[in-house]
Amino acid sequence: MKHYLGIVCALLAVTSLQAQDAVFGQFGRGAIYLNPALAGTANTKDKDPAIRIGTQYRNQWGQDIAFNTGLLYYDQSVGNNYSNLGFYALQDNAGDGSYKTSQFNAVYAYQTPLKRGLWAAQYGLSVGYRNQGLDMANLRFEDQIDYTQGTVRSSAENITASRKGNADVAAGFVLYNRLFQIGVAAHNITEPVYDYTGVIDNRVPRRYTLHSGGLIELRNIDKNQYSAIKIQGMAMLQGNFSQLHAMVSLINNEFSIGIGHRKIWYYSKNADALTFNLGITVKQVYINYSYEQTVSALKKWSPRTHELGIALRLNKSRYAAPSRPSCPI
Repeated sequence: MKHYLGIVCALLAVTSLQAQDAVFGQFGRGAIYLNPALAGTANTKDKDPAIRIGTQYRNQWGQDIAFNTGLLYYDQSVGNNYSNLGFYALQDNAGDGSYKTSQFNAVYAYQTPLKRGLWAAQYGLSVGYRNQGLDMANLRFEDQIDYTQGTVRSSAENITASRKGNADVAAGFVLYNRLFQIGVAAHNITEPVYDYTGVIDNRVPRRYTLHSGGLIELRNIDKNQYSAIKIQGMAMLQGNFSQLHAMVSLINNEFSIGIGHRKIWYYSKNADALTFNLGITVKQVYINYSYEQTVSALKKWSPRTHELGIALRLNKSRYAAPSRPSCPI
């Protein structure tokens, strides 16, 4: 039964124009996946420009057979000017691995300092390769099934090519200072084709994202005695799919704890999930965990989602860039 449910999930993922990109609950952690303009905006606890390396894993619905997404990313400012580089790789599995999306993008962003370095504007471009489709080896046909022994035979079906690769392009803009940020991004600008049968013209619809957030400082003595309230929000639209996610967190020195709410907002207005997140910083290592409790009618079949992220922020102060504020993402 588990295997067939996985196939159903995969078929749902590729039906008509309902295909959508993976979206992380902790959307600010994989910043350059959210918006290419955020490349190079990380700072260390000492407020120096940082090399940011991290990974994010999401287990949608709390089941192995549903949706599992992994993200690996790297970004940094370059030299002592205002250029920023990065890349990310993403693997999204739907339906026990029956339907897979693989993506690799290189990212470039350029910064314009504003108001004597207190504010900054960045413009980003992401260019890469996206490959997606069905893994036919995971599908089961009627001629393979023995109704007393299960799936025991080979299929006589003629299995053709099942994957499609295309260029992928995204662009974005962000305006920020050390306490506030607001940005917009557009992904899948070329609307890459994902129909590999040659029968229909299915395309990945463009994904539009608006994000913002900020810090309300409660105490700021030094890097080891710091507390703040962090507020984050994100609105996303992709075809018929929409998501609105708001979060508030309390940061106290190395620890953070927060709560959020996610809902559908465009074609319908349905509550989707409550989110809870924990974070800890150990020197240069940032670890975050997020739990999402489904509150919609889907909770009977998919009650929960888990997400885990680990990131490093490595000091690169020998390349100190002038007038480069940190970004509260």
